[in-house]
Amino acid sequence: MKRDELEMHVNDVMNAIPEGSASREEVRSLLTRYLNDLKVSVYEAKRTVVRKYGGDVHLLSSRIKKIGDLRAGDRGVTVIARVVTVNPKEITVEGVKRRVFYGFLTDETGTVPYFAWQLPGNVKKGGVYKIRNVQVREWQDKLEVRISENTEFIEMPQDAVPMTRKRDILVAKVADLRPRMGAVEVTGKVLSVERSIVETSDGMKEVWHGVLGDETGKVQFSSWGVAVEEGAVIRVRGAYVGTFRGMPTLVMDARCEIEETEEDVEVRDPVVSLSHLEKRGGYDVRAEGVFIDIKAGSGFIKRCPQCGRVLATTSCPVHGHVSPKPDLRIKAVLDDGTGSAHCIVNREITERVLGKTLEEVVEEGKEMLGDYSFVYEAISERLLGRPWEVRGNAIADEFGLTILVRDLKPIAVNVEEEAEFLLEELR
Repeated sequence: MKRDELEMHVNDVMNAIPEGSASREEVRSLLTRYLNDLKVSVYEAKRTVVRKYGGDVHLLSSRIKKIGDLRAGDRGVTVIARVVTVNPKEITVEGVKRRVFYGFLTDETGTVPYFAWQLPGNVKKGGVYKIRNVQVREWQDKLEVRISENTEFIEMPQDAVPMTRKRDILVAKVADLRPRMGAVEVTGKVLSVERSIVETSDGMKEVWHGVLGDETGKVQFSSWGVAVEEGAVIRVRGAYVGTFRGMPTLVMDARCEIEETEEDVEVRDPVVSLSHLEKRGGYDVRAEGVFIDIKAGSGFIKRCPQCGRVLATTSCPVHGHVSPKPDLRIKAVLDDGTGSAHCIVNREITERVLGKTLEEVVEEGKEMLGDYSFVYEAISERLLGRPWEVRGNAIADEFGLTILVRDLKPIAVNVEEEAEFLLEELR
């Protein structure tokens, strides 16, 4: 989270707690711990801090977001939107029939489907409302607003949401795709594809999941009811961009125009700047930068053998007393001059960095009477301050950019050229 955004949330908490109950530094530190270490949502973090200091959570300002800025996992947010459709439907839940509602909400930045277990009687098709306390989730590769009994609808003037014409279809390269950018036209090569059958509210449907690539990168796709073949070069017109696990995904259905083309598409994986990835994420991307920090929790760790949680003792909060399983990992911050990313490196690559296997590390640790700090020190010595190429899936969410590293390679530096550059800078 950017510093100015964090300070905004600190201000909000300070206004909701009794004067003198906590300093600004205390609030900032506690919020940072909940967000970065415990990985809770901003909504829950702020409410928890306010309760801790005896404040009133109702004094927290609601987070008003445009539809185009919504992210999966948002909770307690407010949108000002036009209700495009109100569709009642009867479903069966645990043998009991219930009436629910679904449809679409829109504003000048985009359109999103909603689902509601109930709606206030004043909510009408075409009405404009300030809708307070909604949640956002991913459903079938796209965002969906969830409306609960705690959601409040406040009627607004019609001009609060301008009437906009249907957007033109944007011709885009894979690297340009970002969630909720509207209808797009993309040409690429189908690198892999799998067919599956999924159950939807409208019955069973065929879905083709795979990866599409062009000279700018790769993107995951899902094609609902329309078959695509591996190796084919296709032009897709009228698809939309959703989000899946913090990465953009291309969603195609029967309303799209999908045609095979003889166009020659060379799939490449160019180096992508971290600033480019911070707002959209990316599938199987390649970045270059310098590691500027090795986070705590890197090196030798122990996990619950059943759920994989990292344990400080032999007790798992879910499975109780266990025999922890040893593991290796790296959590580091990569910076390329345009932005930064948290990188998570698995055991296999960590072993390559160390030049030792997990088994060898365990044996060496036994000789050190259980002190494994040498692993963290070795990782820091090999990674910090040196240029590396990182490859993996880049996840962009409210906590920032995280790269799940699939491959890690050192970048050779031409010492003479670097020295000349530094001398030139000093002149």
